Amino acid sequence: MNYKDFSRTQDIIFEMLRDRNYIADEGKKITFDEFQQEENDFFLIFGKDKTKIIIIWHIEEKLGLKTVKNCCVQLKDNNIKNAIIIKYGKLTPPAKATISESASLYKIRVFDVEDLKINITKHSLVPKHECLSKDEEDKLLKTYKLKKTQLPRMLNTEPVVMYYDWNRGDIIKITRNDGEIYYRCIV
Repeated sequence: MNYKDFSRTQDIIFEMLRDRNYIADEGKKITFDEFQQEENDFFLIFGKDKTKIIIIWHIEEKLGLKTVKNCCVQLKDNNIKNAIIIKYGKLTPPAKATISESASLYKIRVFDVEDLKINITKHSLVPKHECLSKDEEDKLLKTYKLKKTQLPRMLNTEPVVMYYDWNRGDIIKITRNDGEIYYRCIV
């Protein structure tokens, strides 16, 4: 990875954290030289509601079980429930299985560095996405006499869902450029 790609990716991560309402302090950014010297760089970002998140840069060709287990140890030791792992290579099947198995305890999102070179939420072809509050959900479902299960679905692996870190069961309002509004339920 070169300096330009590293810098841009780190900027996008900080934008993502701010969009998730974390306090992404620019002072926590690491330099390219520091990045090249570390195998995995852990750093914490504190949120507005006192929640924390660990960011892990993984620079090896494969993201394996060792890194995921290390992530879980860091989460447990620091009493943190959320993590983002940025990877450069492939995710091994045992690592993927461990992430799935730990889903009841921790929320670990894995992003490929190539997917973080642009902020997808600012792309001209991506419509505005908003997560409805509980009151807005209730009003929508009551107005149209629907259940959540009757809404069109949106996968929790879709890039915008992962970017904002929305949860299964959330209802998303999508406002297209022509003003049309659509609703999706995350599954």
